[in-house]
Amino acid sequence: MPYVSPVVENDFKDRLNKCVDIIKNSSIKYQSLGIFGSYARNDYKASSDIDFCIIVPEKPERWMMGALREELEMLHADVVFVTPQYFEHDNSKFTQQLRRDYKELKI
Repeated sequence: MPYVSPVVENDFKDRLNKCVDIIKNSSIKYQSLGIFGSYARNDYKASSDIDFCIIVPEKPERWMMGALREELEMLHADVVFVTPQYFEHDNSKFTQQLRRDYKELKI
């Protein structure tokens, strides 16, 4: 892992915890919550966003996803919603990378 200053690391942890609280308090039902991308690979830097993957039994209503996405954007975070079937079986380059990076958050 490249060197990350303690300030950047603490900022990441604070943002991660705030985002997790927002997701947990949303009305979106999920089976699994995780991160992917640079934070999951431990190659992030100060300007990196936090990429969340929420595995849902079925896609939430569009307005629910949009509302959650807006809240997370204020904390420099992004989110994708996928079903277990999509996560396990889709063969797009994005989903292959998502499966490689995915780190489930134990909350």
